[in-house]
Amino acid sequence: FLYRVDSLRSPTTESGAMALGAYELAARLSFSLWGSVPDQPLLDAATQGRLVTAADVEREARRMLDDTRAHDIVRDFSEQWLGLSRLDGAVRTGTELEPGALDDALQASLQGYLDATYFGKAGTFEKLFSDPSVWVDGSLSQLYCGVAPAAPGFEAQTLPEPRFGLLTQPALLALLSHADQTAPVIRSVFVRERILCLQVAPPPPTVNAVPPDPDPSATTRERFRQHTEQPACSGCHQLIDGIGFGFERYDQLGRYRATENGLDVDESGNLLQTGDDALDGAFTTSAEMLERISKSSVARDCLATNWYRYTFGRQEAPEDTCSLGQVKERFAAAGGDLKELIVALTQTDSFLYRPAMEAP
Repeated sequence: FLYRVDSLRSPTTESGAMALGAYELAARLSFSLWGSVPDQPLLDAATQGRLVTAADVEREARRMLDDTRAHDIVRDFSEQWLGLSRLDGAVRTGTELEPGALDDALQASLQGYLDATYFGKAGTFEKLFSDPSVWVDGSLSQLYCGVAPAAPGFEAQTLPEPRFGLLTQPALLALLSHADQTAPVIRSVFVRERILCLQVAPPPPTVNAVPPDPDPSATTRERFRQHTEQPACSGCHQLIDGIGFGFERYDQLGRYRATENGLDVDESGNLLQTGDDALDGAFTTSAEMLERISKSSVARDCLATNWYRYTFGRQEAPEDTCSLGQVKERFAAAGGDLKELIVALTQTDSFLYRPAMEAP
């Protein structure tokens, strides 16, 4: 679809930017928060002159976020941000579930977690990356708990083994794996790029990017050691592999394991050159790594940046510096409240104005 702004108020004297009119703001709010056309209360607010100021927009944004239709936007954002479409039909060894049934159940599990975090009580950035609950139905409960759930359908459970928020949700761990083994490099790159907004250079074309074959006499960590031992690979993989090894207690289905091939799993690693001194450094357990991420300003700002890109449908440009900065500041001031992050997007100049346009 193409959305056209048909009428605008007068340009500002400072920059020539043009404030959106009431009906344009109604459309922008509705498509941003619901992915659909304005409802009658929103149109009434525009007609009656109650959708003019930033405070008016904030009032309507809060009303709309309390509507269940806002769940669809969080779901769509998460699918794009996390790349969940790649889970469709994914084959993973170690389960009798058919690929279609497995990925449907895993995606429903993750969406249950996200809905409960964004729209439940005290939904914050820190909770998103630290809550131990996992949403399971009958098939997933058997797979991850070994027992059937108390009630039909999906429900939140605390699994027998440690879980630490979004990055240890089974769907995401399975997504970031190979069919028959874990993928420390894929998991590392995902965290650096999607969670920390740190660019990872692609491997040189001369490098064989195929993972080493499973070895029944070695752990995944031992098989991937060649990355840091070979000079051609070590430069990049010193920054990458230490994160992925922190997830090695979770197999290709996201199941917890204390051993691999009868050998103890080493989940120690490191975070390097993240831009956050409190985040950088060695860790001995995944719990330590994930606690740092849940409190990291770099990771919090990265989530704000990804929501900004999603809302405006583009990468940020230099002209977005002030608006994006406003979103990050307001998100931090709200203690990482996830709803406040979405409201903050509607209060920016990028949302309330259009850039100056040259006359034809």
